[in-house]
Amino acid sequence: MNLYWTILFAGFAILAIAGETYALKTNRITMSRYIWNASKRFPPLPLFVGLVAGFLFCHFWWGGIVYFEPVSITGGTAVPRPVTP
Repeated sequence: MNLYWTILFAGFAILAIAGETYALKTNRITMSRYIWNASKRFPPLPLFVGLVAGFLFCHFWWGGIVYFEPVSITGGTAVPRPVTP
């Protein structure tokens, strides 16, 4: 499953680079200009993008509630261990 996500994210990056290159070579709207135009038409867009990015940051990297312990490869679930001082 790790290979799937790696390929998916690499594909997104390659697609964005290819689209940006195409836009620059053919003198069309780039991604940054598209975002600028969308923000001009809908001013709260940067707020929503920031909220989504902040939510994803907390979801992936903030371990305040959950332990960073991977799920067992044998099929079991990661059970939080008690915190010992």
